Amino acid sequence: MTIDRQRVPEPGPSADFRFPDWKEYTLKNGLTVVLLTDPTFPHVSFRIMMSTGGNHDDGLPGLTSVVADLLSRGTSALTASEVAEKTEFMGGRLSSGSQWDSSWIGITALSTYSADALKLLADSVMDPGFRQEDIDFLVEQRKNQFLMNMDSTSWLAGYAMSLALFPKHLYEFPVSGTTWSLEKINRHRILEHYQNRFQATGSLLIAIGDFDPETLLPGIEKHFSHWKPHALEPETLPVLPLINKRKIWVVDKPDAVQSSIRIAHHGISKSNPDLPAVMVMNTILGGYFGSRLNLNLREDKGFTYGVRSAFSERRYPGFFTVVTDVRTEVTGESVHEIIREMARLQREPVDTPTLDNVKNYMTGRFPSDFETNDQIAQAIMEIRLYNLNASYFSSLRNQIAKITREQVLDAARKYLNPQKASIIVAGNAADVTGQISSWGQVQVIDPQQWQKGPQ
Repeated sequence: MTIDRQRVPEPGPSADFRFPDWKEYTLKNGLTVVLLTDPTFPHVSFRIMMSTGGNHDDGLPGLTSVVADLLSRGTSALTASEVAEKTEFMGGRLSSGSQWDSSWIGITALSTYSADALKLLADSVMDPGFRQEDIDFLVEQRKNQFLMNMDSTSWLAGYAMSLALFPKHLYEFPVSGTTWSLEKINRHRILEHYQNRFQATGSLLIAIGDFDPETLLPGIEKHFSHWKPHALEPETLPVLPLINKRKIWVVDKPDAVQSSIRIAHHGISKSNPDLPAVMVMNTILGGYFGSRLNLNLREDKGFTYGVRSAFSERRYPGFFTVVTDVRTEVTGESVHEIIREMARLQREPVDTPTLDNVKNYMTGRFPSDFETNDQIAQAIMEIRLYNLNASYFSSLRNQIAKITREQVLDAARKYLNPQKASIIVAGNAADVTGQISSWGQVQVIDPQQWQKGPQ
């Protein structure tokens, strides 16, 4: 048998994919419980999602994130080190965190210790310690991280992008907080926020792994039935700031040896019915290694090691952004090529071979994207958080496979805005300002002012 090494082999058929089924229960206090058994490996994973995130910081960026982070740092009876020791003994890990739309805490352990892991999880979420020394350590750690980030052009560009797109909006500042907001977070605010927001009503407990549902469910009811319910306040959709014209900002970092670029504008919400077409369109533009942006800026021109684009979908409309780091001297050319590629996608229908390659790439990833318990738990959290159909991920693959050239063109024309997209560059202002001034008036920003808070 001879092999023609000059010819690219035909891809094989995509692996079968079907999102697993689960059983669902609701406790009297409003806590939803999802059970999904998988005896493949002798371990269990429990995760609780609470429908409170950075959206509910009550005007103090980072507050929800700090509360969520502290949940895994000790209970009223156990210190953080004692919790870590117990978790390690069970062969697992306990972690917690927060994003814009939700907060979570999760624990994994060997199946033998599933009852112990469940109790520790319940104690952590319902009886957290909130010790002053843990609060002080976490807040100081966050403040130091903020100051360290100020030395990164990539972080500076991302921070400036949020300020440009969302002035006086809940998305204006990072979910992890800022130096000025972290200074105002104290134990009183933490306790008050926890009592008001971290409750059973609207929360979701997911159990995945090797367990007997007939045994586990009574244990869940035993440990979580007394978790306090709470009447949820109706949410009002925050109005996006009106951006009438392109903003062109240069975040000045005189010692920068490269430029970090963000081309960005408002995006879409997770529930948008056009999302499958938008996902395909974005993948063509900058969503994988063979994208138009990467082939242009990296492979053809050698401006960068990589460039990507993405829509950040949230409960409320998020943002679209193109992200790259380039040599200082090609900053202006890079901005031009990015905006040109965005406009090209609006102007010309994508060719069929490119569309087919992208759809094969996207649908082929589905089986590997849902291999682990954590991946499946995260997907179920998204389904519940955004009120999606239980078959959402199974049907999403089929929808992507059926996207047409016309749908890609329509999505680009509807959801890309190269004419008004903000241009954000973090780098040496003296070297880059002139390169992008043809797009309009450039505002040079001193990032040190960000430590003082809103002016």
